[in-house]
Amino acid sequence: MSIFLSYSREDNRSAVTLEAELEAAGLNPFRDPPALTGDPFWRERVAAQLAASDAMVVLWSSQAETSPWVDQEIRAYSGPILFILMDGTSPRQYSSEYQRCSFAKTTDAICALRSLLAETPAYGATANDSRPPRAQDQALFNARREQMQSVSAELRTPLRRIKRPPMLSPTQNGDFAINEWDGTILRRISVGKDRPVYIATEPVTNRQYEIFWRAWKLDASPTWERPEFRVPELPVVGVTWFEAHLYAAWVGGGLPTETQWTRAATLSNPEAIFATTTGDIAPNLAHYECRLGDGCPVAATKFSATAGGYYGMCGNTWDWCDSDGDAYKVIKGGGYSDSARFCRIGARYRNSPLDRDCTVGFRIKVLDDNESSF
Repeated sequence: MSIFLSYSREDNRSAVTLEAELEAAGLNPFRDPPALTGDPFWRERVAAQLAASDAMVVLWSSQAETSPWVDQEIRAYSGPILFILMDGTSPRQYSSEYQRCSFAKTTDAICALRSLLAETPAYGATANDSRPPRAQDQALFNARREQMQSVSAELRTPLRRIKRPPMLSPTQNGDFAINEWDGTILRRISVGKDRPVYIATEPVTNRQYEIFWRAWKLDASPTWERPEFRVPELPVVGVTWFEAHLYAAWVGGGLPTETQWTRAATLSNPEAIFATTTGDIAPNLAHYECRLGDGCPVAATKFSATAGGYYGMCGNTWDWCDSDGDAYKVIKGGGYSDSARFCRIGARYRNSPLDRDCTVGFRIKVLDDNESSF
């Protein structure tokens, strides 16, 4: 029997322990292993493994509850699922169209899983067992942390060369300006007592990003290996936080903080739940809930702007932010693979700044005076 383990990155140790218990019980678990930088198209690998699995075990916790990746895996699987309740967090009720669910405590996991499998005929084919030895997990986490520190240090030299002063031209509407470096339209916002900033009304596109990486002889995003992802007017995705940071410096700005991003998303409609033209969400208002491993971004302007004039802040692509979450960087807005609850303005997640993801892009901010935003 092939078992797919779904878990949040914070619950990795528990997943490793359960994996060992399942193996000892003669079962064949698959735990998507950690990686140094991540595969932009990891969802396709996971979708293939789900199709070959007889059951899914979800380590359900407060962290799993807030993980869009766990949510995507659950929604993509139509076989039986066992939720292991780890910390008292109430399990989310998924629609019956996705799967039949059972629930158990950690101590009862093996017995509960055997009972579930006994009631269910083989659901999938033989799984592709590509797990690394569990002993490699900690080494990979350590290597990731060292790599982040190394890249951050190495960034200082090219940042000094790439960084340019802001160059904004006002429009007839005084709230908006054009960034002369890359043609981006930005809108001025204020956040409390902080200095006002201009936040781009759209995420950076492939067309804009290509000029940057060719000018500095950098590598293109690996997502460009697929024609559907390198369409010029689509948001660029698959770039690391560090690469987004460099681009922002090259056009005289930076990445918005989470607070600034949220202020822009709620501008002119502070009661909005979603950053759409109406404040609600629907297929005619945003691009979201694509099946795991399917789909790609669309042009941010395919849907109407928010009341504040912003595009692409609900679904389609996440935005990197210049805000930390432990060893991670915050991302906001949700992506085309996410369910509606992760596309809310108030929702947030975080990725390693080394991560590449085909649903994560970025937009820029520029200060409204002649000082650099770095």
